Amino acid sequence: MATAVRDEFGFDLLTAATAVDYLAENKMEMVYHAFKTTGGAGLIFRVQVERVDPIEVPSLIEIWPGVDFQEREAWDLYGIKFTGHPDLRRILMWEGFEGHPLRKDWKEPFFEEEVKPFKSRWPDGQHTFAENKNPFRDNLNFPKDFDPEKYEVTGKKIFTCRRTRHHERC
Repeated sequence: MATAVRDEFGFDLLTAATAVDYLAENKMEMVYHAFKTTGGAGLIFRVQVERVDPIEVPSLIEIWPGVDFQEREAWDLYGIKFTGHPDLRRILMWEGFEGHPLRKDWKEPFFEEEVKPFKSRWPDGQHTFAENKNPFRDNLNFPKDFDPEKYEVTGKKIFTCRRTRHHERC
C-alpha cells in the first residue's frame, strides 16, 4: 500500500511516523503523514495491529528512507518491531534499558499504581508547578529600586541596521 501511495498517488515525502498505544482496545498503531513535494493536501494513513508481543509492522525504509530514525524511535519507546529495517536499535534509551517507556503498560522503577498520573503526584487531581516550589523562581536578582518595566536603553547603539530593497537587516 505504501508503494502505491508514493508511486501511483505521488506522495513522495513522508514527514512523520509515530506510534499510538491503545491499551484498552489491545492494539498498537503507526500513523504516517505523507505529502507531495509539488504541493497539495497531505495524506494520513495508519496501520493498526494486535498488541501481541512481538508487535510487528513492515518497515517503510525502502519506500521512504527518511523514516529510519522515526521507526527506531517507535521501536525504542513503544516496542514496535519493523520487519525489514536494516538497523533497528535503540535511539533514545540506552541499550541495556528494560522495556519501552511510552507503552501504557510499562511500569516505571518506582511503580505506584495501575493508572497514570499517580495520585501521590497529583493529589485530588490538582497539581503544583515545580517552579512555584522553587524559592528562587526565575533566578533573577535585580539591583535595589530597579524596575524592569520602566527600564530604557541609553547610550550609543552597538549595532547598525541597513535597509535593502526587500527588507531591513540588523
